[in-house]
Amino acid sequence: MQFRRFLLAALTSALVTGLAHAGQDAPRVPHAIYTQAGFQADPAAKEFADWQKRFQADWDEMYSKAKPSEKEELIEQAPGLFSNSIESGKKGISFKSYLVKSLYAGDARITSAGVIAKRMMLHESVKPVGFGGKYEQDGHTVEIWYMALHDISALSMAEFQSAAAYSAFEKLELPKLNSGIRGTWPVLLFTRNKAGQLMLYGHSKEMLDISARAADRQYY
Repeated sequence: MQFRRFLLAALTSALVTGLAHAGQDAPRVPHAIYTQAGFQADPAAKEFADWQKRFQADWDEMYSKAKPSEKEELIEQAPGLFSNSIESGKKGISFKSYLVKSLYAGDARITSAGVIAKRMMLHESVKPVGFGGKYEQDGHTVEIWYMALHDISALSMAEFQSAAAYSAFEKLELPKLNSGIRGTWPVLLFTRNKAGQLMLYGHSKEMLDISARAADRQYY
């Protein structure tokens, strides 16, 4: 498991560094492609950074309990894990189980989609670039956050279009503010706890598709 964690960190670092430095003379991605008019980026970035810290702490706590001989026990405990970063509704519990099971998935030389999803959400270059509005579901107010999973400003158009995080979409387009359009850009779904802090609501369809695509390639 430790080898898998090291390999994933190395692959992710190499990918992001490579994307940032490869083809520096190639045409860059136009700013308008990943900029949403009217979106308040700075406050959103601060809220998201706070959520990342809580999610990392929750992950570390879960990982410390992840012993090969106690797989079933940890999976049973999943609903009570990630209590400071993932909502404990139906979708949240499903994602918690997904993350726990990802630690035990397949060949140790292959990084699972769940672990890749975790790495994507925690990477330092990930940031919110838009807001899609709110909707009600199962007693929760759910917020649609459009995300950039790389430092897009450092990418060439070719790198941007080939990255798993964006090539997963048939029509890649950042929707307008409060539009709520799905399936055209990476999305994280959040709700809020009683203190007003962001809590991940569950695994969005967009991130599920991106994670699966990245797992097939072993990079995103």
